[in-house]
This record gives sequence, structure tokens and C-alpha cells, in this order.
Amino acid sequence: MDRPGKIKLTCAFKIVSWALIGVCWLAIVIRGVGRPGANSLRPTRAKAFSLAIENLTQSLTVSSIEPIGEFRQKITLRNDSSKTVECFAYSLEPINQIDTRRGTIGLGMLPGATISEKIDLKAQIDKGRENLTLTVMAVVFEDGSGEGLPRAERTLVDQQLGTEIGHLAVAPIMESLPDHIDAGFPAIARVLKERLRGIPPLPDTTPFEVRHCAQDATALAANEIDDVERVYAAYGESLTERKVSEVKKFFTEAALHATTSVSVLETASASLHH
Repeated sequence: MDRPGKIKLTCAFKIVSWALIGVCWLAIVIRGVGRPGANSLRPTRAKAFSLAIENLTQSLTVSSIEPIGEFRQKITLRNDSSKTVECFAYSLEPINQIDTRRGTIGLGMLPGATISEKIDLKAQIDKGRENLTLTVMAVVFEDGSGEGLPRAERTLVDQQLGTEIGHLAVAPIMESLPDHIDAGFPAIARVLKERLRGIPPLPDTTPFEVRHCAQDATALAANEIDDVERVYAAYGESLTERKVSEVKKFFTEAALHATTSVSVLETASASLHH
């Protein structure tokens, strides 16, 4: 028969052993709770992808491709023609999606000049597309000529034409903004926005892109008046007059550019639609 002291020692040893096991288990649980989704914190390997360039123009050259993030690339294009580039179009698969790059009054990209585009590839990569192609689709020059995919060239010309027509329509209204701002300005702003709403739409026979971009130019003008009103409400007369000066200068220059470019673009658009 075992002695009572030995029995007590054995029981104490078992209790201590189980206690140690319990402490270790609790530490593991607490560590797991303190680090939810611990596995998700481990750096994941970026999805591998390649970006090829297809160029349907002779005048725009892709001079560099630079990664600026996990799924973003900066594409730099150079004008290798002897003409000024007004706008160009590119597409990231699928090719039926056309992205246009236009300045409000044309890019004015002189021969030899470069311009950079930041391309986000994440949406395409998330769809499982790893071998991507960026297609430079078309370019349009200051004289209305262009090259590349005819459909993209037509889109470019029509969009720029619509913008220029819109500028000609809104410029006289925007130039009516008062140089000196006083308490009567909100009433003047309401009148000018009403005049903008009264600009008649282009005929339905006008190509869609032309009509759409002309309407965008009108909407831009109305937004500018809204911005002037917000500046007036927040900062008073002095800063508002500075804002008005900038707005009037922009639309005056836009209209001046449009007076020479609309007839050129109209001729180009008519040619591309036949």
C-alpha cells in the first residue's frame, strides 16, 4: 500500500502539469485572438502580368513604361510627327473600349513633346487577364488630319468638335460675369445659369459624340458659376473677384481657340462619317 504522502505528491504533480498545459493553451488562444487573420498579414506575392504595346499610329511613340504601383503603369508617349497633336485615343483590352485623351482646348502637343498617362491595370488583372495589351488607337492633329483606327479617329474628332462648339455657345454668357462682386451677385448668377439652360441643343442629326460633348461644355460652365457662388459664400468679395477673373479668362481663350478649330474639325468629321 502506498503511503498517504506519496499519493498527495502524485496528485500535486498532476495538478501542476495540467495547469501548465492550460496556461500554454490559453497563451496560444490569446495570441490568435490578438492577431485576427494572422495569415492575411503575411505579404502576398503580387500577381504576375505583362503589358505589351500595340501602336496603330506612326506619329505617337511609346518612349517609356514605368511601374508606379503594384497594378499601375505610367506610359510616356512622344510626338514624332511634324504636326501639333490635339488629341489621341488608346485602349486597354478589350479593344472596343476607347479611352480618349484631350485637352479642354486641345492638347497642343508640339513636335518632339511628350505626355504621360497613368494606366490602372487592376480591374483587368482581377478578371484573370495576365497578358495585357495597351493599344495606341488613333491621333488627331491641329489641322484636323489624323491616323490610326478610323473608328477611334472619328470619336476623337467628334468629341473635340462638340467641346469647341460648346465653348462658342457658352463664352458670351460666361464673359457676362461681373468683374466687381457685391451683394447682388447671387441674383446675377441665377440669371446666367438660366441663360445657359436656354442654349438650344444641337440637332438630332448631329453625331452623338458632338452633341454629348457640347452639352458637357454647357454643364462645365454651369458648374463654374456654382463654384464662384461657393467662393462668394465662404470667402467674400475679394477672392470671388479673383475666381471670376480666372473663369472669364479660361472661357475667352477657349472661344478664341474654337473660332479657328471648329471649321477644321467640322470638315474632318464630315469626311470621317462618309
